[in-house]
Amino acid sequence: MRIVDALEARNRLTPAYDPASEAERQARRERQAAAHARAVISLMDEVPRKQLLFSRHWIEDTSTGHFYRPFGGDPQLCGPDVTKYYVSQDGLVITLERCTNPSSRTELEQMQARKQQRRLEQEAAAKERRAQLRAAAR
Repeated sequence: MRIVDALEARNRLTPAYDPASEAERQARRERQAAAHARAVISLMDEVPRKQLLFSRHWIEDTSTGHFYRPFGGDPQLCGPDVTKYYVSQDGLVITLERCTNPSSRTELEQMQARKQQRRLEQEAAAKERRAQLRAAAR
């Protein structure tokens, strides 16, 4: 028997083991999602969805003012910043990672106030410098 004939015969064979039907794969995904949800619930505190305010950059817990980001990793391997979760409208458990810069609404407002103050100081310094240059040019 030639090697080419053996390879062609192997390609024509149907697999002896069908991994799973689509229904079995879907059931496996659902079991894994349920196991993931149980792992998250056992490790973390739930934040009710009605207390969350969703924006482009973060999710704000309106009861505390803290900012969070969705965390997509394994809850068993997450860091100390991942301590909360919420249940989405379709029933999925979404873990939340605490934002660090800014970490809350008050910190964001303080950062914006400092930035505005620096901007005003720079504008005043530039205005003073222009006045000095005009006076020196005369």
